[in-house]
Amino acid sequence: ASKRMDISTIFINLQLNSRLMTQQAKQEPSRTGALKNLMKMGFGGIAGTIGLCMVDPVESIKTVIQLKSEAKEATSVGKAIKDIRKGGGISNFYNGLPAAVLRQFFFASIRLGLFFSYADYLKTKKKKDSLSLLESTAGSLTSAAIGISSVM
Repeated sequence: ASKRMDISTIFINLQLNSRLMTQQAKQEPSRTGALKNLMKMGFGGIAGTIGLCMVDPVESIKTVIQLKSEAKEATSVGKAIKDIRKGGGISNFYNGLPAAVLRQFFFASIRLGLFFSYADYLKTKKKKDSLSLLESTAGSLTSAAIGISSVM
């Protein structure tokens, strides 16, 4: 439970820091937009990487279950966890993590940085506080497409 609390605290702090920087940028017109966007991209990459680190062990368990079911072996989540630990300890839950972290950091940085830059641009241009569902969907799909194509 303490690890969950720590991770949720990290997410809340990232969100609060992002909001604080956005408020400071509005109050301080001397700050450049490029710095603000780079910070958003950095926070996006950090958030994506933290999410990946939380999901990666579950992906390892899922992969073991899929491989065992293809081999017609009966398995369960508990048995898959035991098999992974037996094969090399807890570190086996994170096989391939360094490459995945690098990829995810750049992908999330680009995707979230572009989306928030797009959202800020539209909010400023249209002089409103939030985006419509259509604008938000278009921005997220476009940002994801650019992020995916840049990582490949």
